[in-house]
Amino acid sequence: MLSIASSSMDENSLVLRTQDPIKSSHYSIRRLIIWITLFVAIALFYMMANCPNTNHLFSHNDDQHYLVGELTKSHMQKKKLCPIFGHVHGLLPSLMVKPLKNVSRSYTVQQLTEEKLQRLFKIAKHYMNKKQLMNCTDKQFYHSHREAYIKRRARLNRVCNSYGFLDRIFNTWHLSTNRRRFMSTHRYHHYEHDDGSNKTISDKYKYCSTRTCPLLVNDNHRLVTCFVQKIASTTIKRLYLYLRNQNLSAIDSNDTINQSSIEPVDNLSNFHFKSNDQLYRISPTFLVHSREAQYYKAIFVRHPFVRVVSAFKDKAERQPEEEQYFYERYWNPLLDKLHGKQHDPTLRVTFKEFVDELLLPTDPYQYDEHWAPIWTRCEPCLVHYDFIGKLETSEEDFRNFKSRVNGKLINVTVWENLNEQFSSPIKNNASSLLLKKCQRQRLKYAETIRYLSQLSSKSLIELYKRYYLDFELFGYTIDELFELITN
Repeated sequence: MLSIASSSMDENSLVLRTQDPIKSSHYSIRRLIIWITLFVAIALFYMMANCPNTNHLFSHNDDQHYLVGELTKSHMQKKKLCPIFGHVHGLLPSLMVKPLKNVSRSYTVQQLTEEKLQRLFKIAKHYMNKKQLMNCTDKQFYHSHREAYIKRRARLNRVCNSYGFLDRIFNTWHLSTNRRRFMSTHRYHHYEHDDGSNKTISDKYKYCSTRTCPLLVNDNHRLVTCFVQKIASTTIKRLYLYLRNQNLSAIDSNDTINQSSIEPVDNLSNFHFKSNDQLYRISPTFLVHSREAQYYKAIFVRHPFVRVVSAFKDKAERQPEEEQYFYERYWNPLLDKLHGKQHDPTLRVTFKEFVDELLLPTDPYQYDEHWAPIWTRCEPCLVHYDFIGKLETSEEDFRNFKSRVNGKLINVTVWENLNEQFSSPIKNNASSLLLKKCQRQRLKYAETIRYLSQLSSKSLIELYKRYYLDFELFGYTIDELFELITN
């Protein structure tokens, strides 16, 4: 009897539910509202927890606060989400800013006129025709010291703050690493490797390009470095490969990293492929949410125009068999466009064509990594770098960088494939070293001026606008190219 009654009740309740679909719908809606409310509450709690103190640690004229480690402490405050509560329209999209939209606010752009450029090139031509480039004086044109590193960081912070870029991102939000993660599926797909070639890998591995994940990480030494192509990237990768399996006590002060002679282009490309895969790399936006934000963060920079010329020479003036990817991707289509598909096969792209037909019409975010502005890559206004080294002062800066990683590294020789100035220790006397450095730098700047002289003043100004933030963040000017030549 009980079982019959129970089944009868179940049937009745089923009938009631089917007969009252409105109540059932209301019940589902209430559950949905509860879940949405819970999600919003958790999201608001997270954002409030990450909202920083509005009293920023650093001000425009407060350079004395730039002590070693302070930038890392500031970075750990996780300031990025503060605008969410400060402005009605300051939601997540406001975290991304576009520097090129602010180019009209740039004082250096406003001061760069066609008349000024014409005057500079005229003076430089006069001096270079006299072949006086090797007559360097003994003055320490590039003498640097500890205060220089403090000033570099202070400048970067001031420029970011003046444009309203501080703690903002320039590129797409990527919380990515190249740490491989096993996936449940085994589908295969194509991706573009760092050289532009198509590779096929399984979905069971997660791949992160060097454009998205340019920050090298070494956990043993708590070190992070943003590597940039054409700025000692080979040297930096070799150092990280050396450190990967070394601990603090195992380093031999007499070690030499890669004593081989200059590697062929194909071997060098293989080196980059292997190192990009073997080294732990992360994206800048991943860094600020991770424990690696407490690591010592470094970046090496270079005069933007010297770097562009160096990239052009390296990738456009080599033979097609040496740079097959760049010819297929850039140079052949450009030559076909300008000279027709039946053009002379020995014809090469000129620097003027490279700038006018490729760089100026293209969004800098779409530039190849070898000539892309640093601001599109390393997020210098988001990642508060503790050390900013310059290729122009490579001998001293790289030694200081190594000493901050580990004092034993000062005398460890790191060989750059084409830049002998990274070899250490320095055995020459100071005056001889300064003389050689001055001579080398004059020749490099004179070469850059010769390439830039192919451009019209208008094109050069437009090119500067693409790189203006690199100039201002890292303290470079066009004038310095000419000052070293004419002094």
